[in-house]
Amino acid sequence: MFLFKNKLYFSCHMFPLKKIGVFFSFCCSISVNAQIIFQEDFNTIQYLSSWNISAKAEQALWLGTDNSKYVRFHPNFQNKFIETPAIPLSNGNYTLYFDWNQARQQNTDSVNVQFTTDNGILWQTIYAIYNGNNRTWQTDSVLFNNIGSNVKFRWNYFSSGSFPSQYFNVDNIVVKKNTTTSIKKDINEVAAEVFPNPNDGKFQLKILNIKNKNGNLFIYNTEGAKVYSTNLPAVSQSLLQVDLSSLSKGSYILTIQVDENNYSKTIIIQ
Repeated sequence: MFLFKNKLYFSCHMFPLKKIGVFFSFCCSISVNAQIIFQEDFNTIQYLSSWNISAKAEQALWLGTDNSKYVRFHPNFQNKFIETPAIPLSNGNYTLYFDWNQARQQNTDSVNVQFTTDNGILWQTIYAIYNGNNRTWQTDSVLFNNIGSNVKFRWNYFSSGSFPSQYFNVDNIVVKKNTTTSIKKDINEVAAEVFPNPNDGKFQLKILNIKNKNGNLFIYNTEGAKVYSTNLPAVSQSLLQVDLSSLSKGSYILTIQVDENNYSKTIIIQ
């Protein structure tokens, strides 16, 4: 995790997708002669002629020192999206990067990042974002291998239409080729990353679910008592905001169950 131009960045991750050879790892990727294939920072209006953008998705001006523009979804307008033009990708290694933030930590909205290889007939969700991150810009990424076809990506915003839902913002969408030197082969079907850890009881949980099936999240104290539980969506990746700040300081066991697959991790509240 690192700061750059007032944005908070997390290490790159790789996620599994059907119909495309894709690998997942919690290890950081090392760039080797990466080539930018597609890029959009929304600082001009040229993208309007090639992107598919639903009504009420708007270009906005970030009130930072660099006055960078980005695309904003308003919570009063439900089920909106932005969709890239078709991006031709030959066989090789590619990574999709995007920056995002949301105004509140506690948020009832969600965003699905999706892709299609058949011009929009079938869309698959590869990343589900739940809850906010308190206006902190962060970068996420998806690694693709051996695509050999045209690909479109879209960010689909599902608003509850009522507060405490808040704006969802997206910026700096980039597709790069030749982004890694190696690929991790020992892939777990269920895995998770907690950040920060240790924490004050409030943390984000990024979950990998290769099977794309519904699951459950449980958190237990050291005596085996369940102190938290929630259902997990049937998508390959999801991002959840967890609040355990009412609990006592100490160690807890986080367990994810998807079918017969279990994943456990220790979290520490300080």
